[in-house]
Amino acid sequence: MTTTMLTAEQKIEELTKMLREANAEADRLRSKLKESEKKNRKLEAQVANGVTILAGALPLIERLTKQMLPLDLAELPQEQVRILKENLLQIGVDAEKMDKTVGLVSYFLNKQTESARRVRIGKLERQVEKDKKSLRKTVEDTIRSVKTNEAMLSDAFNVTNAAAGQEADNGTEDHAVAACAFIASKAVSMGEAEKDLAELAALVPGKKTLGRQVVLAKQDAPIIDHDPSCDYVCPRCGTSNWQLEIVLDSFLRTLTRCTSELYNSVTSRNGVYRCLKCGYHHLQVPESVGLSTTPQGTISQDIAIEVGVAMSRGIPCNRFENVLNVHNEQLGSDTLGRNAHRWMSEGPGKAMLSALAAELHSQSGCSCDETPFDILQQSGKSRKTIESSAKQAYICVQNSLPRAEKKVELYVRLESRSAESIVESFDDWKPRRLITDAYTAYLGWVRDIGCVHQVCLVHWRRKLLLAVKELRRQQPAKADLHAIGEQIRNHDPYRLLTSAASAIASIYHAETKEYRRREGETTKELLQRIHAGRQENARPLMDRIDVLINLLAPRYAKRKGDRYEKTFADSPVSDAVVYYLNARDQLRSFLNDPQLAPDTNISERTVRAVTVLRAASGFKQSQEFTDSMCGWFTLVQTAKANGIRDPIAWLKEYGEAYLQYCYDESLTYEADRGRPLRKLMHFVPAATRGFDVTPWLPWEWVKRQPQTR
Repeated sequence: MTTTMLTAEQKIEELTKMLREANAEADRLRSKLKESEKKNRKLEAQVANGVTILAGALPLIERLTKQMLPLDLAELPQEQVRILKENLLQIGVDAEKMDKTVGLVSYFLNKQTESARRVRIGKLERQVEKDKKSLRKTVEDTIRSVKTNEAMLSDAFNVTNAAAGQEADNGTEDHAVAACAFIASKAVSMGEAEKDLAELAALVPGKKTLGRQVVLAKQDAPIIDHDPSCDYVCPRCGTSNWQLEIVLDSFLRTLTRCTSELYNSVTSRNGVYRCLKCGYHHLQVPESVGLSTTPQGTISQDIAIEVGVAMSRGIPCNRFENVLNVHNEQLGSDTLGRNAHRWMSEGPGKAMLSALAAELHSQSGCSCDETPFDILQQSGKSRKTIESSAKQAYICVQNSLPRAEKKVELYVRLESRSAESIVESFDDWKPRRLITDAYTAYLGWVRDIGCVHQVCLVHWRRKLLLAVKELRRQQPAKADLHAIGEQIRNHDPYRLLTSAASAIASIYHAETKEYRRREGETTKELLQRIHAGRQENARPLMDRIDVLINLLAPRYAKRKGDRYEKTFADSPVSDAVVYYLNARDQLRSFLNDPQLAPDTNISERTVRAVTVLRAASGFKQSQEFTDSMCGWFTLVQTAKANGIRDPIAWLKEYGEAYLQYCYDESLTYEADRGRPLRKLMHFVPAATRGFDVTPWLPWEWVKRQPQTR
């Protein structure tokens, strides 16, 4: 065998080749390692995201799995996986990431270890704490921003008014100078405004200072005395010989019963009695039990009312169910909500709603506002969908005018914000007075019915202040009164709009300070005083505002048909000028009619209750349940508007009277026809139509209640 000897050059070449191959292999391995690390990071991100989603979805998932799913989520058939996904969608889970998290959900549900529990709870707690810190910072920044903006506006008002007054004193003849000088003569200084606030605070009953207030509940609380016979054994000497030294008063808020005992299941034995003279039948129910919402209902009306009132206060039904601690009572998932719905749509609530709507429609007008509210069946996010002209639903609030003797706050579901839906919500009622924002859906209808229409002045003021804030950034850091006066003469938009905003502040100074009802003053006298005051104060100011906006109109608005359009699409100044020009007459309607308020503030305050519930629950499943939700809001808010401090007491007393009447009339009807009384399936129509709700209307009921402090 012959052995070939390699030369040194060949050995070097061979080693170099081997080194190149080794380097190539190392590069390949490094690339593979980087790819693997990238996949791991992506997987970790998916797991972290899945845990976050799981933390929010876990209570709902656990309830669903206990009711309808097998223990091993990974072995679910596809139909049940689809149902689970739809339920997760209802709480806002991202659908695109759903498939990637099903396995993770399965793992955490099936792995009941301490580490899994720590991951679930710890992740949620960290997220909640993070949200709290973020919310706290947002609130602090908002308060700081509001104070800064108030100081900036106050400075702008005062400087502009001072410059306008100086120009007028110098004899400058100019429409802008004359208008701004008149507004300056009517302006309210910041010191006077603060004094007015203190005076208004003093007018509030029981509110003597802006500090710690008197607790009304403490004044009305019953006194529970101690037991004078003390048989307590002294721990020091072992005797029970005591002498009373002093009695200490202590005001406490306590639970009548513990939360676990709020809900109770009983079997009630109810007697049906017959009058021997006329044959009338009466259902006698134990006082401690109460009547059911329907003849076949398993929930008392007391619970249904509590659920509905809690909903009107922003507490969804499922959270109220958690407070009652009814998870072990074999209740269906919608039992409480459905009984509250039936009380409102079929029982006492329906009759009261009809009466309140009739009262509102008999009045001369109302104030309106709308807010969006999601309905899953309408938006296509539910297994059962309905045909609708729009995906987004709305809740409309219709309030009695501010000086109405009988106040009604009616909530109505709108299928959309179209003109047809809004007109339909009035149910053939044609009000003679209407207060709304400048939404175009109202304008055509108002012209058709010949209604006096007031467009909200506060909505325009917001646009005005946005324009002032934007223009302020372009102003020099310091300017003397002469330079500011020259700006006014040159019709500078910042100075003219600042003066217009100051005029609105003066108008609201009078609206909030001067036009409160005085002791012994009748409604007619109040309206006469409001009308005279507005002619003296508000009308001249609105006329000067009109002069200022007309001076800006050629630059910032262009006419198209019978409407104005913005010259500059993204200009806040154009937005404010065009808004005013298109609603000029409607912004001034309150000057001629003292029953009209200049804004929709009353409706915006009323609609806020819906936004609170929307933030807590986010949606309703169906239009029917949304209608009953509107009914609960109507009853509770109307009760508060008419001075009822405890709406639950009013609703329970009224509901008991209504249901007792319906039970007795239905039993008598069935007995007169020889039918068995053992199983009353439903109320007869004549019974539900015959009850007179007039004594139970909130303004009538409150008259019968003892006066409280």
